[in-house]
Amino acid sequence: KYNGADNFSQETIDVLSGSRAVKVSNPADGNEWETQFVSDGFTTVNGDSYTASMWIKGTAEVRYSTNPGSGGTEQYAGNYVATASWTKYSWSFVANSDTTTLALDMGKIQGDFVIDEVKVVRN
Repeated sequence: KYNGADNFSQETIDVLSGSRAVKVSNPADGNEWETQFVSDGFTTVNGDSYTASMWIKGTAEVRYSTNPGSGGTEQYAGNYVATASWTKYSWSFVANSDTTTLALDMGKIQGDFVIDEVKVVRN
């Protein structure tokens, strides 16, 4: 949790799969990065293509980004607007370093939503 840690909680009832998911409750509209969940760094092959995916349910506008705060190596997807039903949102990107972090930028609009099954695969 990089930003907006108070907006995150564990969801154990309304999950897509498994026993838990991430629930986000944004109290007000804001900037994307004001509620931000960032992965640990993972090994990537510079120049290879990857696809990130996640399932979202609820009131949300979410975007993917890579390497937040890395000084010029960030990449951004367009914003995805979630719905009341579980929907999968995917984004393909080309790695521009040997280690990548994936961020979910989720602070744009007020609302409650759940995220499950976040994955990154090499294409």
